[in-house]
Amino acid sequence: MYPASNLTERKLRPLFKRALICLVLGLCAMNISGCFVYNKLRAKDLLNTGARLYNAGKYDKAAAIFKEASQLNPDLYQAKLFYATALRSQVAGSSEEDKKIAREAIKVYEEMLNGAMATKSDAKDKDSAMAFIADLYSKLEDRENQKKWLESRAKLPGQKPGVVAECFYAIGVTFWEEAHKVSDKYVEANTIPPKYKQTKDWQPKDKDDATKKTMEGMKYINQALQADPSYANAYSYLNLLYREQMKLEDDEKKKAELEKMAIDATEKFQELNRKAAAEQGG
Repeated sequence: MYPASNLTERKLRPLFKRALICLVLGLCAMNISGCFVYNKLRAKDLLNTGARLYNAGKYDKAAAIFKEASQLNPDLYQAKLFYATALRSQVAGSSEEDKKIAREAIKVYEEMLNGAMATKSDAKDKDSAMAFIADLYSKLEDRENQKKWLESRAKLPGQKPGVVAECFYAIGVTFWEEAHKVSDKYVEANTIPPKYKQTKDWQPKDKDDATKKTMEGMKYINQALQADPSYANAYSYLNLLYREQMKLEDDEKKKAELEKMAIDATEKFQELNRKAAAEQGG
């Protein structure tokens, strides 16, 4: 037989143990909750600090602050958005460091488009993010990804006609640049204005490539004009693309027809610019 006091102690010991465990868990939960609240407050405070640095032109320091804020509170939408913006603002050239920062900015924007932005009803941030990604790919000289993001931006639900035109126009310009780069290899020496060799003297691969690029450029420029017939710059590049077609045409009659279309496009460009200037002048 155990003394009564010993029995009582044996019965109470597990109860004390469970109570101690509950107390420790409660304190841990309070600590975790307290840390979470502190992190949220700290993240908001860092946003203000980062904004001051960004407005002062200290983009690298602002980016570091915004990144820290997004790590403290991953749900703080503005922290990631401002981080990407501060990164993008640092890309001023084509150095390896610029390229590294541009890729990081693209990564953050893409994460947001697949995450927080995917559920936001306001399409304005999506539109801006897509525009910035396309611009960053342009700076990276990655034409394929630039075109992809421009097209995605143009196809956003409810996109404004002017923005659709702007996107398709920009794609058309990249195709003209690529076509012009090919045709420039066949300029006859010492000719002003430049004359181009007949296509029988071109490499078949170059002829096919220039034709494809020119026709793709025409397609996107026409899509820009379908979206917004008053988009004047599209007519300027329509002119240039007709002239690329002229370089690929050996038939003089067809070449003359293309030249007339190029001249008509230029006149339309000038007409729209005069109209816009008159409207601005009141």
